[in-house]
Formats: sequence, C-alpha cells, structure tokens
Amino acid sequence: MASSTMNELRTGCRRGNVAALDALLYHCADGVYAMALTAVDDEATAQELVREVWRRQLATLKGLRFEADPAQQLWRLAERTLAERIGREDARRARRAVMAEDGTTGIEGISVPRAVLEELSALTHAEADVIRDRWRTRRTAFRAGIAGLLVIALGVWAAVFYQRAQTTGGVAELQYECLRARITHQELPVAVREIIFQLDDPTGADKETAADCERVLLVLEEIANAETLAQVNGLRYVRERVTRHDLPEFVRAQEEMFPEMASELMRVALALEEVENL
Repeated sequence: MASSTMNELRTGCRRGNVAALDALLYHCADGVYAMALTAVDDEATAQELVREVWRRQLATLKGLRFEADPAQQLWRLAERTLAERIGREDARRARRAVMAEDGTTGIEGISVPRAVLEELSALTHAEADVIRDRWRTRRTAFRAGIAGLLVIALGVWAAVFYQRAQTTGGVAELQYECLRARITHQELPVAVREIIFQLDDPTGADKETAADCERVLLVLEEIANAETLAQVNGLRYVRERVTRHDLPEFVRAQEEMFPEMASELMRVALALEEVENL
C-alpha cells in the first residue's frame, strides 16, 4: 500500500470507520485464508481461522494499544492464531509460503468464500460503534494525561527556576539550563530522527519535510551539546532559523501524520518555542 493510503487506513481503523475496516478485511482476507489452507488443508477449519483472526483484530482495535500498520498487525494475529493450532515454526512457514518477494500476499486462485467475507463485514459493522467510542475515550484520556503532565512539569520547572533565579539572578541562563535538561533527558533529537527514518522518500517527495526535520535536529543538538548559554554558537541565528522556518508549527503539523509519536512531538514543539524566547 502507498504511504498515504496506509495513513488513511490506519486512521480510519483506529477511529472505527466502517469503510476503512472493510478495506483492511478485503485486502488481507484472501492471504490469511491461503495461509490457513497451507497449514491445515481443510477449508472449513481455514475459514474458521479467518473468522477468529478477524474477531481478534476487532478486539485489538477496542483495546489500549494500536499498531502503526494495521495490515502487519493482522498478519501477526494470523500467525499467532495459527501457531496455537499447529505450532510456531509451522505457522511461520505457512506465512512465508504465501508472501511474495514484492510484499504481496496470497496464492493465485485461492480466495475466501464470499459468504465468509459478508459475515465478517457484518460483524465489523456491529463492532464499529464500540471501536469508535473506545477511540474517543482513549483520545480524551490521552489529552487529559498530557495536560496533567504538562501542568506538573511546568509547576516543577517554575519552582526550580524561581528558586535558582533568586540566588543567582541568571534568569536567561537558568531558562537555558532547564531547556537543555529537557532536550537531553527526554531525548528529543531521537524523536526527530525517528520521523526522518519513517519518511518514504526523503530525497524526493518528502524532501521539504526531511529538510525541516534536519533544521529541527540541528537546533536541538546544538543546545544539547552546549552546557551554557554562552557556548551556543550564534544564538541569534538559531532563533532566526526557528522563526523563519516556523519550526514549532512544522513539528505540530507532523502529529497528524505520526499520531503514535504525538506526545514526543508536542515536547519538541514546546522546546522550539522556548528557543525562540531565549
């Protein structure tokens, strides 16, 4: 699947979108069925395995964890379900038997019966509202948790900042020390490198995104490597780069593309905003 299609599929499945869930089912069902037939050589048993895998997939979508690639998640569930019947090694061999070198899955001429697909699609429609409600609950809890952590962190940093400022008077230096400590301890450059690593075409279609990620990474690494504010090379130019390329807003925009890294990206954006105020 193309990256944009996978992003839409991932977002839709997580939010309980029926069309996205059906797309995932119809995309993977034949491959899972072929994998099951390779192992059990019995159509009725293979069909029941397909049903069990899909029921587990829907149950997973209602849980707390959600994989970035729902198709890969489904295949892992298929292998795990088959392993419970025939053993792990035989299940792995069955999976490899239906996976082509180009990444496509399935065996030509083998497809899951239409009646089974319609049955699983009906189950999907019945569970979609529950998945959607669980997603909304997770989203609300996540936002509340992040807000609570930010309030606590800001309170701690404010207390430390005030106490140190009273004794040293170096307000800017203390602000820088707190910022540097957060960048280092929270490993913010690692989050940016992860974004760069996940880009499909960093030298082509994603070139501008990769360039902005490199700018963010340079800012974070320069601060992380300079122990004092005085050691930051050309601080004025660092601030200008952050402002000119609107790097905080760029980072926030990536939260939609990489929702699994939303908390890390939020911390990076906050750090960049503080760089602007140094």
